[in-house]
Amino acid sequence: MRNQKLFVSKVFNYKEILGFVVFIVLIAYILFPKHYILETLNKLNIGGNYIKRLYIENLIKHHEISDDILEKMLVYYIKTYRYQEAKGLLLAIKKGGYNLKALPLLEYYVLKEKYFSTKDPTKRALIKKTMAKYLMDYMRRNPTRKAIITVYRESLAMDLKQTEALALYKLAYYTNDINIIEKAVAMAMYLNDKNELTALTNKLLNMKNKSSKQKILIYDLCNYLHYTACLSTYFKELEKDKSFVRSHYSDVLMSCVKNHDIQCIENTINILPTSLKKEAIEKSITYSFWDKDYSLAKILILRYIHFSKEPDFVNFMIKNTLATGDLAFEKKIGSEVLKLYEK
Repeated sequence: MRNQKLFVSKVFNYKEILGFVVFIVLIAYILFPKHYILETLNKLNIGGNYIKRLYIENLIKHHEISDDILEKMLVYYIKTYRYQEAKGLLLAIKKGGYNLKALPLLEYYVLKEKYFSTKDPTKRALIKKTMAKYLMDYMRRNPTRKAIITVYRESLAMDLKQTEALALYKLAYYTNDINIIEKAVAMAMYLNDKNELTALTNKLLNMKNKSSKQKILIYDLCNYLHYTACLSTYFKELEKDKSFVRSHYSDVLMSCVKNHDIQCIENTINILPTSLKKEAIEKSITYSFWDKDYSLAKILILRYIHFSKEPDFVNFMIKNTLATGDLAFEKKIGSEVLKLYEK
């Protein structure tokens, strides 16, 4: 083997060998499709990086190479950890005026490698900001489900919260998958993003043939946003689920009170089984006092004073009537209590 190498070096010098390679590449350029040559150069590593770079840059300069092939080459470099070649190709693409849809994502991957090879926390923070910008740009150029999923996964892996949130919101609008919508809702609640929560609520409200899980999510959103109309509507839709009713009616009443929505309170109490109605009335009045909504408390006391003759309930009503500090109202309730026992 060594003798063969010596023989080659004696017969051909370096320049002749290089010239021969260039000649072969030139013939291949004329005879074969350009993407085939590129794939061969890449896979077999023929001619070295210098010849490949010159060849590729020439193709880019004259726009003789498709966006698809360039994207495939960049992906190939990144997947095989050839980041220097990827950087060189990115630079040539930018100089050539190409506008690849996937370019921001590929730039993101190159920066990702730089991020992990950098130890300075300040520099890493700056790199992360740029990475987030590239992902956002990629999603803007490629508003497809596949692209958005890629952005979501990368954002999740790199802890880019804002980008992750935006990708989740977009995914939620693309799908009726309740699991994805739930994640988007959780993210919007985490970021206290009322605009997105409102948009997600409207999406759910417009969906047809809602499952119990979807109805419960709508209920939770309406409760969080204090939409009493939709809150009482979906509470009623879920009234057959007794365990749900028992565990959630207090939240509904609290939201109704916060919105001074008497109709909402009445509707909620009417939905409840008889065993819970008395407790619900008492809670509504208590919540009114907590909210310092004394006018609502008086309306509720007057409306429900005749609900029960049970001593505990009547005592509760009298105690809260006195707490209003309104003498005229106290007299009125006193007369109503007398009527109650006259029946």
